[in-house]
Amino acid sequence: MKYSSIIYLSLILFIANCSIDSSSPVNSFPACNESTDPANEIAWIRNAIDNNQNLNEDAHIICYELDGRLVFLVDYCVPCGDGYEVYDCEEQPVCLSNPNGNSTCSYFASNAINEVLIWSNY
Repeated sequence: MKYSSIIYLSLILFIANCSIDSSSPVNSFPACNESTDPANEIAWIRNAIDNNQNLNEDAHIICYELDGRLVFLVDYCVPCGDGYEVYDCEEQPVCLSNPNGNSTCSYFASNAINEVLIWSNY
């Protein structure tokens, strides 16, 4: 009887320790945030590169970290000054900057870190 009480108590403690800790952060970012080669591992970026290899003007895609997730600045005409777009891993727009000074990218511009050139045609 003594041993069954110990086993029962141990079982209760084990189950209690297996409960989900609500204070632990949950990684809800898309899988591409683990990517080590976005140019080849993220389909929309691979397609953008393949479709824009032969542009007449300089173009690039640059990866940044913004609030702990990867985002990608896409500019298909760097010298034109016609703006750029920033997308997340799922190709959802993060912000847009156009040549008329209309931009939703002030937060991005102030907070993006760890710039890495993913692709350029120059």
